[in-house]
Amino acid sequence: ERRPQVAVRAAGAAPAPKDGPCPPPEATHSRPLDGVAFSRSAASVFRTFEFGLRHCAAHCAADPRCAYFLTDVRRNVEVHQYPACYLADALPPSEAIATADLEAPPGAVAAHWTLSASNRGGLCETCACDGAAADCRGAGLRTVPAVDRPGVATLDLSGNPDLAVIGPGALRDYEALEELALPAGAAYLWPDSLGPALR
Repeated sequence: ERRPQVAVRAAGAAPAPKDGPCPPPEATHSRPLDGVAFSRSAASVFRTFEFGLRHCAAHCAADPRCAYFLTDVRRNVEVHQYPACYLADALPPSEAIATADLEAPPGAVAAHWTLSASNRGGLCETCACDGAAADCRGAGLRTVPAVDRPGVATLDLSGNPDLAVIGPGALRDYEALEELALPAGAAYLWPDSLGPALR
């Protein structure tokens, strides 16, 4: 059986920070982007919640602009508070920092992406759907849309320069997917991003 060839850049688990790990954000509607950190100044941040880490996923899910959220990697020991939460609508691949073997530098933030369908937008609301094919070329995507119809076998995500990250589980619900075209600038694709037909 012929399987599509998809280039995968694996991302490993990031090491625990020296000051002790913070309790993770709520898991509802989000997945961490393990093995990579970003520069907070470079990310497309549009809202900040000071000391808001524990509820960051909920903040992101409640704001339709939010595709990703970022958190400081260490607890603020001076004020005994959890770090801030930053909502972002895009992550620039040029500012990604691989942390599988290296400790994240000062100023770097851990990233999570939202699974919320309302934040991601429906596939056929965002892209042109025709039978089993979905054409998302040049749709201005910053995250993978949520599948809103069964039987999608072909998905073209090319021509979306802001779609740099294909997060964990992004294509999990595309159960019939057989052909996938990725943007040229997609820098990070987690192995479990792919749907069952592509594995």
